[in-house]
Amino acid sequence: MSLPDPVEPGATSNVIRDTSITTGDNSAVNVIQAAAGATVIIGAQAGAGLTALNDLVKLSPELRAAMGTFSADFQAAVSQVDVLGDYKDLHDLLHQLQFQVYGPLLREAPRFPDELTLEVLDDYQRTMRDLIAKLNSVATRKRVAESDQIFIPEVSQAQADLKLSLDDLNSETLKKAIWRLKRVLTKYPAIIDTRLNSAARSLRLSSIVSALFAIQTDLDTLKLDQVKVNQFQSGRAMIESMSHRLEVLVLEHEQWQNLDMELRRVEALIEQDLMELEMSWQDLKTQASMLYENSNDTWAVSIREYAALLDQQLEINNPVKIRQTFRNYRHEAGSRFFQVDIDLKNLCGELRQIGEPLAIILRSLE
Repeated sequence: MSLPDPVEPGATSNVIRDTSITTGDNSAVNVIQAAAGATVIIGAQAGAGLTALNDLVKLSPELRAAMGTFSADFQAAVSQVDVLGDYKDLHDLLHQLQFQVYGPLLREAPRFPDELTLEVLDDYQRTMRDLIAKLNSVATRKRVAESDQIFIPEVSQAQADLKLSLDDLNSETLKKAIWRLKRVLTKYPAIIDTRLNSAARSLRLSSIVSALFAIQTDLDTLKLDQVKVNQFQSGRAMIESMSHRLEVLVLEHEQWQNLDMELRRVEALIEQDLMELEMSWQDLKTQASMLYENSNDTWAVSIREYAALLDQQLEINNPVKIRQTFRNYRHEAGSRFFQVDIDLKNLCGELRQIGEPLAIILRSLE
């Protein structure tokens, strides 16, 4: 599996921004808006709606009895959200390990054992210790496959090597710590990313949406606290929106990933020979056009322009311009893939906010 090129936190601040919208009941909803209008609704209101539903269950034996038929759907969703959340934790912790420890460690290592460098490296060592504690916490919950957490002891050993290098002022031990981190970060972020996307695909929110619609019908016949009912209605709408957004993003991510793998394959060969690009271009262009042909967003316009320019350069047969234009095209496509990946990961994080309220409802129904 190929992944979008990593971008350090903060580098996408011009791509994603927080804002808010107002719903029909005048309550504010935070959203994350990606460039070109991609929007992920934050899950806090969805969770609040489920919390309101739990309050209503406590007030109405009739509602409690009616909801009993949905216990299995709720339990399945809770389990799936828990797994999704733990893979999201691993994804984020590996990301922090890369950008808060490994990258800075590489920059500081040549100055070892300068006194100021020793202080900085000791900070990284403590950061590693905190990250390892969080990684072990995820492992303890036993929701993640054992094969997906076997890198944790390697990170622990890297932290021990780093600490020992500081104690003994041993540059060879420092190199070993960096080597261990590189070995982990070369392999496992891609594996965890794959598992996270798989967990997102497996999450079936549609059954929860259907159950909540049925519950809404029951609420319409019961005279209960209208404020709570309105909160539930808003939360139900948010969950429906998240369900639709999840389906769209999972499919879009898979399509961009397939394209990205093909573009990387061609890019690896064009320095030696343009034949692979010439033979593959029409199929690649057709595959890509399905992802941007109906969009007028900036990223789509840019990819279309580079595609048209590459058509011209291939016709003229200017090897230098062909390579340059193709790399620009691949960069724009890769940037879009990265943005879709960000949106999907953000949504996975927000979906966690419905897990605990669903679990509380299940306990109320017991």
